[in-house]
Amino acid sequence: GIANGPDLRRSPAIGDAGTFRQIVKEGLLEPNGMPKYPEFDEARLDGLRQYLRARAADLRNPAREGRTVRVSAGSGN
Repeated sequence: GIANGPDLRRSPAIGDAGTFRQIVKEGLLEPNGMPKYPEFDEARLDGLRQYLRARAADLRNPAREGRTVRVSAGSGN
């Protein structure tokens, strides 16, 4: 299940789109329990990465937790 895979909110990989793609789409961390999602297109990958970056910021600053985050698929961050 999801709870058994790596917690990407705590991973520096969410800061790099290429590394994130290797992990999520290509299965780089499958040996560690992270399933791959080859069906994800670039827009979905970027949206997920931005979401995880926002959740990672919540972990660093609990006062942010629960705030609304808007993510655009082509932001490039």
